[in-house]
Amino acid sequence: MTPYAQKIADFILSQKRAIPRDSEELRRRVLAQDPGALKAAREIADLVAALPEHPDANGQQPTALLVGGFVRDAVLGLHPKDADLEVYGVPSTALQEALERAYPGKVDLVGKAYGVIKVEFEAEIDIDIAIPRPPFGVNRALHHSGDPSIPPIEGGHLRDYTMNNVAADPYTGEVYDWWGGIDDLNSNQLRATYPEFFITDPLCVWRGVQFSARRQLIPEQKTLALMRHMVAEGIVDQIEPYQRRLQLNKLFFKSNIPSIGVELMRSLGLIHRYVDVLDHCCESEALWNRTLKLTDTISELLQTAPYELDEHEVVNCFGSALCSGLHPESNNSQDKLIDAAHSFSTALGFSPQFAAAVAMILIKLHLVDSFGKSAPAKKQTQQLVVSRPGRAAGGLNFGPSKSDPKADLSTILREAFPASWKSLHLCASAARFVDSGQRSSKGGDEFLKTAQLLGEDDIQRETLLSKDDLIRTLRIKRGAHIGLIIGEVEKMRFELVTKKRALQYVRENLMPA
Repeated sequence: MTPYAQKIADFILSQKRAIPRDSEELRRRVLAQDPGALKAAREIADLVAALPEHPDANGQQPTALLVGGFVRDAVLGLHPKDADLEVYGVPSTALQEALERAYPGKVDLVGKAYGVIKVEFEAEIDIDIAIPRPPFGVNRALHHSGDPSIPPIEGGHLRDYTMNNVAADPYTGEVYDWWGGIDDLNSNQLRATYPEFFITDPLCVWRGVQFSARRQLIPEQKTLALMRHMVAEGIVDQIEPYQRRLQLNKLFFKSNIPSIGVELMRSLGLIHRYVDVLDHCCESEALWNRTLKLTDTISELLQTAPYELDEHEVVNCFGSALCSGLHPESNNSQDKLIDAAHSFSTALGFSPQFAAAVAMILIKLHLVDSFGKSAPAKKQTQQLVVSRPGRAAGGLNFGPSKSDPKADLSTILREAFPASWKSLHLCASAARFVDSGQRSSKGGDEFLKTAQLLGEDDIQRETLLSKDDLIRTLRIKRGAHIGLIIGEVEKMRFELVTKKRALQYVRENLMPA
């Protein structure tokens, strides 16, 4: 553990939460939540309670309880907008039919494969409804559709961590903490609810990564050992890459200290397993310390930046922080950096455009703080001087041509595509602060000032290769095939990223016979 990671761990352990054990105070916190969310939850609970007892429910009465993140955050004193309900004593088909009758056009079955149904209410309130599931090894069919015979106290078996196993009555607000989740939150620890079932769900590891950062928790030793075992034995490979990406996005977007999750990824062996190109960064205390600091600094700067970044730009910034130990000083190392970014992207479910943006941020980052200091050299030309009042008529002017900041920045951004000026500026600001403690620089300020003057028409997107590149550099004869080659290169743009790599790709794959 690097000094920065140890500092963060010490900080977590020093935090004293004050979640009360008094049942009346817990009830008050639940009932103090968004009235619209509580009203919607009670509507569905009424609908469930009115359903007839089902023979498959083995005597379990139709019941709905608030569960998961809604109750967890409520007892923490937070105010979540959306609510999660778990329904007992009702088969999934009967529940779906009842919901579609009651809320036509508002029932979303996007999570049906995992036993989750979403109902959309007014005021942007969504209710996620699930039926408790048995583990994979018990009954795979019921694992997806849910088992109506499971009672509330056993429904928590498959909710990964104890903090997510706090339930509440939507009417009275009474809190049920059968698994000790509140005590674990108060002691800042992440603990698996039921180890035998935890280990059957590969997503638990990635959820633990983002939960540790979002709620500032440290996995207790047995849970940490389970997670490491699941990584080492390849159990985590049983989920699709996009599911890893979804959990990382939660880490990036919902945590104020993302380094907690990033350090846990290293500790668990996730980085080695999925992004081994970053192994040398993890093994170097200095590089890894800087990586962790960068992720937290980017998170901080996102809150104070004088511009708003979209979701893609935010993810690109965090991706560049994680890959920041890969130095692109030479052309060869630039190629390695681009390949590493693609390796990162593929393994963790991100797009080729994300990989290209991360690579270009790192390659062009130095141009932000040096902006305006060394403008591109321009050839001096003889210019005819027009007579003006107070100036001799005619003659030749051999003075240097003036630099145009907007034109210079437009050139940088064309070459840095698909990285945006916002992601370049934010990442450069984070690197500057981590490396020197300075929050601004003359070049960075000039870069920002100029970027804010740019319009859409000032940045003309160009193809990665032009006709001249093919004709003059590769000596390809003119003809219709020129356009076809350019088109094929554009299809591979985010994999190739740079003109140099694009030319090499044409040499090796697209040269006319």
